[in-house]
Amino acid sequence: MCLCSHNVKPFVSDKDIVVYKRFVKDDDGKFITPHQMKLIKLGEVMQANGTLPELPLDYSDNQIGEGVIHAYIKDDIIESVKNCGLFAKAIIKAGTPFFVQFDMEEIASRELFITDEIVEDNGHYDEVFTNLKETREVIYNLMREQISSNNGVKVGDVLLSDKKTFVTPDNIKKDMKIIGVVSYIHTNGQPHIISLKQECRSWYNDRYCDTLVNVVNSYNEAVNDFNGKEYTERLLKEVKNKLSDYPALEYCAEYFTEGTQKGDWVFDSTGEILQTIRNAYLVNVTIDKINEINPNIKAEPIIYGTYYWASAEYSQTSAWSCNTGYAYVGYNFNKWHSYYVRPSLALDVAQA
Repeated sequence: MCLCSHNVKPFVSDKDIVVYKRFVKDDDGKFITPHQMKLIKLGEVMQANGTLPELPLDYSDNQIGEGVIHAYIKDDIIESVKNCGLFAKAIIKAGTPFFVQFDMEEIASRELFITDEIVEDNGHYDEVFTNLKETREVIYNLMREQISSNNGVKVGDVLLSDKKTFVTPDNIKKDMKIIGVVSYIHTNGQPHIISLKQECRSWYNDRYCDTLVNVVNSYNEAVNDFNGKEYTERLLKEVKNKLSDYPALEYCAEYFTEGTQKGDWVFDSTGEILQTIRNAYLVNVTIDKINEINPNIKAEPIIYGTYYWASAEYSQTSAWSCNTGYAYVGYNFNKWHSYYVRPSLALDVAQA
C-alpha cells in the first residue's frame, strides 16, 4: 500500500492529531492490517519498520510505502466504516514525522498510538467528524506554511484583477475581482497562478498530428519541465492559422478575465501541472471559499481521478498529461482524447 505524498519533507505537528486506523479480523479473531497483515493491538503504539523515506525535491517520485504506518483522515470515512472493515481512533503524537496524501484522504507516520476506541456503525459520528475537521485544519496550516514567495504570498492565495494584489483565503470578500489562485511557488519565488475555470478538450482534433513542436523525451525531463510559456508561444507561432485543430491550446490562447486579455494565459508544461496537482487540496479549499462567498463566480475545483493535458508532446500521436489520481506524469496519451486543460497566468503578466 502506497501513499502519494503532498509533502516532500515530513510534517511535524506541535500538537497531537487524531486519525483513524483501518483493520480487519483474521480467522483467529485477531486484529490485523488489511494489506500487510500486521498485528494491531488496541491501547499500544505501532512502530514502522525500515527508515523514513526521502522524497526527491522535484516530486518525480512521491509514493511512500516503507518506513511509515498508514491511517485515514478522509471526509467519507463514515461510509468506509459502513462498507469496508473496522476503524480505531488513533493518535499521531506531537513531534512525530508524517506525510499526507495529496488529496488529504490518507496520512502516514513513523508511529501511531492505537486507542481502544473502535468506530462502530451506530450513527454516533459527531466525535469522528469533529476530530477529522481539527486534524485537517492542523495539516492545512502546515501545508500553507510550507513555502511562500519572495513577498510572502502562499499557495492558496488569490490574485485580483489588478494583477498585483494577493489575498489570503480567509480575507476574500464578495466584491473582489478574483482572476486566479496560487497553485505553487517557482524556485525563483514567483507565484504560479492558475485560472478559476477549466474545460475538457482534446490536444489535437485528429489521430495524426503533422506538426511536432515541443518534444519531451523522458520522464525525468518532463517532471522538471517548467517551460509552459515558451511552449505556448512556439505552438501558437507554428499553428496560428489552424488553431481550431488544437482545442486545448486554443482554450488557453483565447482565455481572458477582467484585468487580463487573450495571450496573457499559458498552456502549462508537465512540471507546472504536476506541482499544481500536488497542491490540489489547498487550491480546492480556496475554490470552495470563493464559491461560498460569491456563488456567481462559479470557480471550478481541480478534479481528482482524471487527467490534465500539458503543452509538451511525445510524438505525433501522443502528448504528456498529468494524472490527478496519483499525481504523476505520463506520455502515452492519444492527442485526440479529451482531458482537462486549465490555463495559468504568464509570469511576466502577474506583478508579484
